[in-house]
Amino acid sequence: MTDYIFGRRGDFIAGKVLDKTFEITTVFGNVKIEARKITWIHFKNPPQFLHDEIRLKNGDQLTGKIKLSHVNFKLEADGTLKIPKARIHTIWMNRWDKNAKPLI
Repeated sequence: MTDYIFGRRGDFIAGKVLDKTFEITTVFGNVKIEARKITWIHFKNPPQFLHDEIRLKNGDQLTGKIKLSHVNFKLEADGTLKIPKARIHTIWMNRWDKNAKPLI
């Protein structure tokens, strides 16, 4: 599986999110979610996103404030990065398998 981090200017990089869990404060309280259950994360970016959002593989969506300062990311090339939350627009995780067979 390849994960993608999209920056605030539209840049994106491929690799693997190394963080095992994400915690978000929601109207339901603090919720800790295993990264393997997440398909995407949008970080607050008005006017499109007024809150941080997490979408789970089962279709659940939570909005609120994600508690983190950066995301640990292993590049597909070499090396790892600590990417500040403020520089990230969206994270796509557990979504695409570049070795998957096409439908046609």
